[in-house]
Amino acid sequence: GLWVTEQLKQSDYNVRLVVINNSGGQIFSRIFNNELFLNQHRLNFKAFAEMWGWEYHLVKGDTLPNQRLARFSLIEVQPDHQQTQSFWKRYDQTWTL
Repeated sequence: GLWVTEQLKQSDYNVRLVVINNSGGQIFSRIFNNELFLNQHRLNFKAFAEMWGWEYHLVKGDTLPNQRLARFSLIEVQPDHQQTQSFWKRYDQTWTL
C-alpha cells in the first residue's frame, strides 16, 4: 500500500507505481470459463492516488504523460479490449515452446 509514502519522503527516491487497469479481472478470463470470476468495473485509481498525496496520470491508447512526473506518481494504464487481446496473443507466442 501507499501508507509507506511518509517514510519514503525522507529518502531521495522517486517512486512510480504503474497499474494496469483493464476494467477488472481479465486475467481470470484465461483461467476460468465463467464471467462470474471477472470483476468488471469502470473504476479508476485517481482517488486512491489523491488519498495518499500522489500525482495521478491516466494512460489510454498510446499516449504517455508528456510532463515531468512528480516524485510520487501513480500511472494508470487502461488498455482497451483489443490491446488486452493483442498482449495475450503475443504473450502466448513468446512462451510457447
